[in-house]
Amino acid sequence: KKLKFIYKNHQDTIQPRTTELKQASPSSDTVEKVTRQLNKLLNELPGCVINYELAHNFVLEYFMMSMKIGCKSINPTIVYHWTNKHNFNNIIETGLQIPNGKHVKHITDIGYYGKGIYTSPDIKYLKSYGNSNKVFVCLSLPGRQHAQVKNPGCRLKRGYDSHTSQYRNRNNKEWVFFKTEQVLNCYLIEDYKLTRNDQYSKQITSISLYLQKTWEKYGKQIIINSMKQK
Repeated sequence: KKLKFIYKNHQDTIQPRTTELKQASPSSDTVEKVTRQLNKLLNELPGCVINYELAHNFVLEYFMMSMKIGCKSINPTIVYHWTNKHNFNNIIETGLQIPNGKHVKHITDIGYYGKGIYTSPDIKYLKSYGNSNKVFVCLSLPGRQHAQVKNPGCRLKRGYDSHTSQYRNRNNKEWVFFKTEQVLNCYLIEDYKLTRNDQYSKQITSISLYLQKTWEKYGKQIIINSMKQK
């Protein structure tokens, strides 16, 4: 059964999440520094659609998850999101959104493996969801993944960070995220450019390593600061 999203035009503005949190607050300077570097690296290749505010929120989410489950458990991974052309601009501006029945809707069902953002680590698997040869190349933070059987519209399984499909020939083909901050749009490009040239996957992989090294450098101090705030 086919799953698609409808993105309605709206004027919502994405704002950077505050770093003044009671639990685990990385300093604003650290988040900004990492965000600027991430933005610089992504823009080295054509087709970049990075949104600075969304990147800021993604970096903050990475730090928050690192404090909660450890950076090695986050497993930043390249995933792909296919959609119709008329959705491109809204997705670039606001990121991939959780269906809310208003601005973003599922048009065929409410989500077999949960009411969330659907992606795949396999570039070809969800191509029928789009109506062009362009695909969003994203960096995701899957963390602890729950193998979800068909349970339309279900919520995130407690104790996990995302779902993967567990059904017949779809095992691990569909990855479902329940927070916009866990999926960062990096590029919007023709799929044939990805199959012929792996420079994009190499670039995003290098960014994943950069994030891990950043946590290794700043993580201890971030944890100390968060303990002082309690």
